[in-house]
Amino acid sequence: MIQNLSVGEHFETSDHQVIRFDLLSKKIENKASIVRYDYFRADYDEVRKQMHALQLETSNININKNVCEVEYRWSSIKENCLSVRSEYIGKKKEIKK
Repeated sequence: MIQNLSVGEHFETSDHQVIRFDLLSKKIENKASIVRYDYFRADYDEVRKQMHALQLETSNININKNVCEVEYRWSSIKENCLSVRSEYIGKKKEIKK
């Protein structure tokens, strides 16, 4: 909210004038937590094994020609990566500010 609005003197040699005001605001605290993964402590041998197994599973799927093949494959890769990440890569401790 704006309070104490006042029009002041001319600005330098211009015909414009200085405007002064107080701006009142309220801080809204965001309590949503962000998940951060600790990739340095991951077991990459297990991640590779799991990704290889998932790759073999998805390579045998017959794709309906009505569905865009590239989009289907990308969504499959993305889902597999996210599931392996959540299973084999630990989360970092939450830092409180």
